[in-house]
Amino acid sequence: MKCMLDISNGNKRYVFVFFGLLLPFFKRYFGESLKPIEFIENTDVIINYRLALTGRVEKLQKSRSNKIFLYVPLWKIIRATIRSLYQVFIPKSSSIGLFEYFVYLIRMSFLEPVEEDLARNGFFMIHGAVLTKNDEDALVLVAASRGGKSTVAKVFEDQGYRVVSDNYAFFNGVNVITVSECRRYGDAKRFSFSFYGKGVFDAPLHGFFKVEKLYWLSFSSEFCVKALTSKHFIEKLTKLYLDENEGVFVNEDNVVRCNFASLEGRLTGISFFDFKMIKDINKTKLFLKGIIDD
Repeated sequence: MKCMLDISNGNKRYVFVFFGLLLPFFKRYFGESLKPIEFIENTDVIINYRLALTGRVEKLQKSRSNKIFLYVPLWKIIRATIRSLYQVFIPKSSSIGLFEYFVYLIRMSFLEPVEEDLARNGFFMIHGAVLTKNDEDALVLVAASRGGKSTVAKVFEDQGYRVVSDNYAFFNGVNVITVSECRRYGDAKRFSFSFYGKGVFDAPLHGFFKVEKLYWLSFSSEFCVKALTSKHFIEKLTKLYLDENEGVFVNEDNVVRCNFASLEGRLTGISFFDFKMIKDINKTKLFLKGIIDD
């Protein structure tokens, strides 16, 4: 089966070639952005998924003809299937089931090639949720894994913002590009897609926005919101990127490092904030509702 995804990085289509049984996973992850197609064009980036009967780890191979092959070990699919049973009986389980494993494969086979394209145009990947109120300017929430991005984004959404990215985006110091990806918040339900105990919801459409505000999220013993300098924020972004091994260039040709190095000179008209919150979702919601748009 062949499905296509457009990305706002300039005239490229990403085509996924996979077994039809995987369609529910693709549709759940990408939502309405994913479109079935009949024909592949010469300029398309083609991502092929292959089942490997032997081997211990996933293997990603790239060719010069815009073709990408991801070989997935059968034993890992079997293991993920077994672990998914835990999610049926314990919906809030953090076990790595089929959907979590699928998200990992998408990260490896799709987001890394997209990042490679965008990095050479000055964009780098950030671990953040992106929201907008007017479809032009964006507010970005940056945090480490399980740092509260999706939960805080949902509170902003309830106050009139539109969520356009849940977990990853690409930033060049001025603008942000979002990629369609499923949203994760609330409690997981039995017999439905879940992600580490969170519910899975339809993906927003990808977009291109000018960044107005950047919030750095972290947990603490009390609430605190204070302004950050652009230099301090860049230091935090760089450390997070390297610590979580987000990108494909960490050990390669320093393209991303060069982007970080030149970032401060491009940051204009953006407000930076450090937002510390306590691990109490109800109190956090009340606090956020009092400061949104202040």
